[in-house]
Amino acid sequence: MKIVLLLALLVCFIHPAYADETKTFGPDFARFSVTVPTGWRADAQESGCLLQSADNKTALSVQIYGSVTQSANEIADILITQLGVKIHKTDSNGFNEMVVYGEMDGVRIVLLITVKDETCMVVTFAGSDSQGLEKIFDSMQDANA
Repeated sequence: MKIVLLLALLVCFIHPAYADETKTFGPDFARFSVTVPTGWRADAQESGCLLQSADNKTALSVQIYGSVTQSANEIADILITQLGVKIHKTDSNGFNEMVVYGEMDGVRIVLLITVKDETCMVVTFAGSDSQGLEKIFDSMQDANA
């Protein structure tokens, strides 16, 4: 019994602690922080980040661009064409925001395009782990504030 207890304690000290981690991404004019869940990988990109689940079946991309003159609808049209999205549904509130629900290469995706003060944020949700995606998205905060 003592050996089992000793081994259990040893594993606790050797095995690293895993916890969600908050990281900061984005261009200098629009930095943001996001909590990366345990088991997810986060890669910085020039204008944002890409987060992927451990099984690579779910991903979230956040890209921020400055000096934008197009509307959210115009940007959505460009992205739909470039990515080859099969559209299931769209929602728009006019110039500032567009949501595209669709499918790309058999994977369910949602594109959220927001334009404000010549800055555009494109958030792409892909895959089936909607709880993981929602948790990450809800954790996003402006790091410049």
